Amino acid sequence: MAERLGRTRLLVLKGGGGEAERVPAKPGLAYLWDRAAGRSDVALPAEPMPAAAEAPDLALFRAVWRGEAKGTRAEATVLATIALGLIALGRTDTAAEVWGR
Repeated sequence: MAERLGRTRLLVLKGGGGEAERVPAKPGLAYLWDRAAGRSDVALPAEPMPAAAEAPDLALFRAVWRGEAKGTRAEATVLATIALGLIALGRTDTAAEVWGR
């Protein structure tokens, strides 16, 4: 599909419930298509996560967005999803590079 649309790169991820976010608590797989390199799989290993799960609410995500909530599961999810964006843009090859591991 990406080739037919004239895209140079496309990254596809299916979350556990069909959502387009990366939940770093569990391993996953994304599919990358690159015009020059073709199709490849991008392994997404589980990443260390804070132990306690927060109840998802707008105030928590607002705090993450503002940089006020550090070390939360919500922050880890946002960072892991941004890592996929960087892979899709060709700015990095692996999520581990974004996490600094």
